[in-house]
Amino acid sequence: MKMRMLVAMGLFLILALSEVTMSDTTAESSTSGKHPRKEYTYTITTVTRLLPPARLSDMNDDYQDARLISKEGDLQTVEITYYPISKQGEDIGENAKWRAEDACMTEYLKPRPAANWDSKMRDDLLAELKKDGIDPDHLTDKALVQKVSRWLMRRCTYTDKFTSWFVYYPNGHPEVYPPLRADFDASKPDAKWPDEKMFGEEVLGKEMFYNKVHGACTSTALLMATVLRALGIPTRIVVFVPAADPNDSGQLRLLCKAVHHNVTRSVVQRGLQGQSGFDDHMFNEVFINHHWVRLNYTNLGQGIVDKNYLGLMTHIYTCLDLSDIPLAQTWGMRFARKSYLSPSLSSVNPYMLVSARDEFGKLSHVENPPAPESELRTVTIDKLYLPSAPEMAGANVKFDEVDLLAHTVEWIPDQDWRQLRLFQDRASKTFVLRSPGHPDVSVQVIGNITCDVPNDELHDGRFRGFGLKIADGDRKKIVPGADYTLLPIGNDGHYQWKVTDNVVIKMDSLP
Repeated sequence: MKMRMLVAMGLFLILALSEVTMSDTTAESSTSGKHPRKEYTYTITTVTRLLPPARLSDMNDDYQDARLISKEGDLQTVEITYYPISKQGEDIGENAKWRAEDACMTEYLKPRPAANWDSKMRDDLLAELKKDGIDPDHLTDKALVQKVSRWLMRRCTYTDKFTSWFVYYPNGHPEVYPPLRADFDASKPDAKWPDEKMFGEEVLGKEMFYNKVHGACTSTALLMATVLRALGIPTRIVVFVPAADPNDSGQLRLLCKAVHHNVTRSVVQRGLQGQSGFDDHMFNEVFINHHWVRLNYTNLGQGIVDKNYLGLMTHIYTCLDLSDIPLAQTWGMRFARKSYLSPSLSSVNPYMLVSARDEFGKLSHVENPPAPESELRTVTIDKLYLPSAPEMAGANVKFDEVDLLAHTVEWIPDQDWRQLRLFQDRASKTFVLRSPGHPDVSVQVIGNITCDVPNDELHDGRFRGFGLKIADGDRKKIVPGADYTLLPIGNDGHYQWKVTDNVVIKMDSLP
């Protein structure tokens, strides 16, 4: 018995010492590596299906970890852990000796097929900068990137042409991808433009510099890489998709329901509100103070949670040049030929959210205060108009296919029309027009509308609301001259329509 007690005491001491050692190790390791350990912070984890050009080796960075779950042909199923409150972009630092210390990073500095700067362009660039009071030789790397990125965006005009996903570089020079020739030509502002003129607007950095033009994020990232490399700043291009397909309201609900950090959820919701179609983003990473830092247009230190960019950004690809990304063969085909969806996911987008969860680490000290309202959950209709009503005279949109205009009360400041689109996607879309002694008339919500109306009665001169259409089979039920009230059908408790008592309309005429 005494021997057993001694053994037990010995084991207890060993375990106690081990626990102290493990605790010390855990505390020490919580601040090492790219991320704090999960028990010391807040994380969001998703399972996502991704198609090329997603590349797993690029998906582990300062803001996320990625692990391959399965692969079927080109389709990867990946578990992604995000660190949404990472401080990586807040304390960047700067290096005055960057020119000498970064000169060895030739892969990120030399000209490329798309980022095709040369010595003449560099000389012309330096001359322009000097004229505008910017001297790279007397600036730190951080100060130079901040000044030049802002200068470049002010200097260039924006073009809404979009052909960069229809182009590839088979021999180190841009060419139109043959299956997308018709789409490329249709995107030209003038059918007489030769291909080379379009390339100079979007997919050749030097020509874009001289033309003083930039397009969408794809061409802007290329232009920025061309200019910054010419100045000696190591630069690369990074590619992102949202954490959920914005075309699928089920995925949006799944993601937002899983995020319990209030501010993060609010920003993610706002970033995805009303988005549709092909949704992605590209920008740059620049080597600042011996570390890669994200540069989104002029925002140095871009994080992954942003109301203006995808809500929650998922990094899927990093490259040296636009010519390295097989965009035409992948995204270009899906974007231009929407029937080309093999393998098929939830929509035209090459990604799909499967599951999501979050976690407040048991040793974390993450505050979680309430966040401002990020979505409309109740919308009140206070006025109904026919499109031909005098109150709508001068409206700067056409009301095709709309029988009635429902003006609404609620509006979240600092947000745009997409808040209405999100509510429309989630709420019931069915109403009835009711008049005592007459048959009910079925009505459907078919779109949201925001437009300028030169009429003080409409609050601030803006119409914000929804377009309604009477069911084709019910149009004959309408009794001219009768007073109709509008009643919502199918409110689900989470997203509700309300109609004020004074909403009455006479259906004397219809479009």
